Order: sequence, then C-alpha cells, then structure tokens
Amino acid sequence: MRTLFALLCVLATSAHADTPRQDPLATARTRLGPLCVLHLEVVSRGEMEEELSGPFQLDAQARLRLSVGSAALDPIDLKGLTTERAARAILDKVKPYFQEEPIVRLLIQSIPRVHVIVEGATLRNGPLTLTEGSRLSDALATVGYHPNADLKQIRIGRNEAGAQIQLLA
Repeated sequence: MRTLFALLCVLATSAHADTPRQDPLATARTRLGPLCVLHLEVVSRGEMEEELSGPFQLDAQARLRLSVGSAALDPIDLKGLTTERAARAILDKVKPYFQEEPIVRLLIQSIPRVHVIVEGATLRNGPLTLTEGSRLSDALATVGYHPNADLKQIRIGRNEAGAQIQLLA
C-alpha cells in the first residue's frame, strides 16, 4: 500500500510542475515591457491550440510574434498593456483564424529585473530588486525615506561588473 501512495504523490507532483507560475512581482496592474516572458493559452472548442500556447518572450520593443499554421502574424505591440488588455489584443489578432471565438488566457511568467543597492537617508538600506524600467521614484516608494532627506542630493552610480545600480539618498 505504501508503494501505491508514493507513486500517486509522484504523479500528482509532476502534473503540478507543468503548471505555469506567475512572476511574483506581477500584478493585475503590471504593464508589459521588453523581454517579458508571457504564458499564453489559446483554447478553441475546448482544445488547446498548441502553436499559440506556451511561453513566449516579447522582443526588445515589447512585441509578441505568433504564427498560425505557416502564416506569421504581424507582431502584436503589447508595450504598456496589462495582461487583461494584452489578452484582448491577442484575441483580436487571432480570432479571424477560427470559426468560433477562442478563449485567450495570459499571465506574466517572468519580468526582467534590475538589482539596486540603496544607501543613505532611507527607511530601508541595502539590496533591492525592481522590475526593468523602474524609475528612481519606484525605488524610493519601495524603501521609503526620512522626512529630512535632501532628495536634491541623490547620486546614482552604476557598477558595470555586477550590473547593479547604487542609489545614495
């Protein structure tokens, strides 16, 4: 009986391992940008469309490139869109290829990140991970700063070797 139980646990674990996970930094309000990896699922008549389903990385301009059959679709510009709006844009692009309107599901599997070290008159000093394209204001909103901090004296430095950015407030 123990062997059967162990086998069932292994099968359940392996089935769950294939489930795509959303990036922990992604929210419903996250806007898509260059090099984000999306997990796309297009379902038509209850069947997953294999060529339109799976992980897809956006290009350097945040465009999604898809093919239906042997036809390459025009790149879909997703820059600045939330996943909800991006799913609608993808649906608009692919629905002419289906007799019935397909279902499009989309999640952000990974977002490019930048590593920052914050030092100075902030409430939390040390390493900080931000999404690529974040601004100085995003870093300050995350760590907070003392009321007497002189925000006109912020210095930003780049450590090329480790590709880290240092903010001194």
